[in-house]
Amino acid sequence: MTARKSKAVASIPEKGIPGIKGYNKDLKCRGFQFEIGKSYEHDGPVIICSSGFHAVIGYPLEVFSHYPPAGSRYTMTTQSGKIVREDEDSKAASAKITIGVEVYLHEITQCAVKWVFDRAKPEGETATGNQGAASATGYYGAAMGANGNAVFLVYRDPKTGRILHAWAGIVGRDGVKPLTWYRLDATGKPLEIETP
Repeated sequence: MTARKSKAVASIPEKGIPGIKGYNKDLKCRGFQFEIGKSYEHDGPVIICSSGFHAVIGYPLEVFSHYPPAGSRYTMTTQSGKIVREDEDSKAASAKITIGVEVYLHEITQCAVKWVFDRAKPEGETATGNQGAASATGYYGAAMGANGNAVFLVYRDPKTGRILHAWAGIVGRDGVKPLTWYRLDATGKPLEIETP
């Protein structure tokens, strides 16, 4: 991608593929200056690792192989126009890109956890089977299950790691919703969360 062939455009971006893009500390990628909230269009061929606008469209942590966490910045993106993919779970080059909100390491990690869980394919008896159960431990462990499954949660002291609270319940009873993530709060009560 060369700066002289790419330009910012003011139009509302068309629907495209969401992704995560890395930059240096000045929000530059390969010498091109980006701005949050702006859309850009590339005039020329779109070729992976050569020209066009690049972002990770697959496993979110792959962005660190292009821009390591120390000294880098990251944003959500939407790629559109002509899009060339390395593969379904990697990066893509596009003719158009919209730079979304800035995201930080913990948010990228949350995206990676969601990405993995969205693609998990249970085999055999699991937490969503007829006699399945789900459990979680650790400081921020989380679990979910289908209606009728058992869920077991533990809350540990963040300083010592000692178990302070344990809770067991059945999904679909006592306000525990099916296919919803829960963890224990500091008082030992199940707390509904968006993602683990």
